[in-house]
Amino acid sequence: MFRKPLQGRVRHLLPAYRRSMSERVEALRALERLGVLDGICWAWASARRQTVHTFDPRAGHDQSWAGRTALRLFRDRLDRVFHCLDLPGDPLAAGLAPRDVQSMPRVPPGVVVRDDLNGSPAWRAGDRRILVRPSGGGDLDRIPWPRESGSDHRAGARPPGGAEVTLVVAYSIDAVTGASALYLGQPRGDGTSPAWHWREALTRG
Repeated sequence: MFRKPLQGRVRHLLPAYRRSMSERVEALRALERLGVLDGICWAWASARRQTVHTFDPRAGHDQSWAGRTALRLFRDRLDRVFHCLDLPGDPLAAGLAPRDVQSMPRVPPGVVVRDDLNGSPAWRAGDRRILVRPSGGGDLDRIPWPRESGSDHRAGARPPGGAEVTLVVAYSIDAVTGASALYLGQPRGDGTSPAWHWREALTRG
């Protein structure tokens, strides 16, 4: 008895689904071609390693400390790999572990620029702006974007296919085990679930 309404709803959703999948493929291909995906993955790997290495419960560190530290380091590494640091000398390698210096992708200057959104750090590659957000350990598919304040809300409100697309890099990290996950996607702004038009796992483990 529910077959016809279900079929009608599926037909109604198919165009939006196809548009979001088309944007997903287009975004991932463009960012991969520019070296942006490699830069994001390197920045997170470096930030995660230093966070886990520094984490010490005896010094008063806890999961909240790990989340805040990972966010600061992640933003720092993104500025380095995308040449967005405005410091004298050669700051790209300063303070990095030799392993991170050697593995840093070579993204040409100017491919990615800082383009903050509503006071939150953001990076732009072409017509795509990228924000960074911790998942907070919750369900990524149930992030309440419309109830979030500031830049997350504005990012989620941008529909696929618009002149400007704002993507979000969401991450999680376990300070004790070092396990982490990293996703790139385009959030919804209508409060529905799942909370993303699309999302792609960049790293996990």
